[in-house]
Amino acid sequence: STGSSATVNLTNSGTLNLHATAVASGSSASAGAFVHHAIQQTANGTTAAAANVSNGAGDTISIGAHAIAMATSFATANATISGGITQNASATTGSATAKLTNAGTINIHATALASGGAGAGTDSTANAVINGAIVQNANGATSASASVANAVGGTISIVARATAIGGNANAGSAIGTTSSGAAIHGGIVQNASVTSGSAAANITNHGSIA
Repeated sequence: STGSSATVNLTNSGTLNLHATAVASGSSASAGAFVHHAIQQTANGTTAAAANVSNGAGDTISIGAHAIAMATSFATANATISGGITQNASATTGSATAKLTNAGTINIHATALASGGAGAGTDSTANAVINGAIVQNANGATSASASVANAVGGTISIVARATAIGGNANAGSAIGTTSSGAAIHGGIVQNASVTSGSAAANITNHGSIA
């Protein structure tokens, strides 16, 4: 949204599912599930700019990347979320606000499962990565605010989980290998900058953030 005053709103009063799922099976299997910018808001204004996400009580926003690879030999599973909820607000002469309010459930989950053979030379690799689960950028001239408010009964769940099964080591000789990696780079990231005035970044939690 652009204009002298720009506003972008997402109000959820039900269930919003944004999922990428990949399943592969065979003698060797590779599965990749990727979510890029599940929810992205951009408001560019002159006098004011606002990006708002509101999730009501009993309502759900679910963002997921799920990869499953099942094989008798080699199995690889990769699940990546790059940008779960991203809010950008920029005002050249006035105020900029990026705001997320939650009274329900927000899940941002990346899960990877790789199950390979247990014999010689078998490998299982699973990786689950989240880059920027919730990112807020507010750039204003007179004021800038980035805020996350999680109400009583509200849940924000950010999870990266990787599981690798198969392969083994025997008598110090590596017959097969299993490896798994799970990483979250930026669970909740807030940036507020102002030319001349006040800038604030706030997280208020009365529920559960985990």
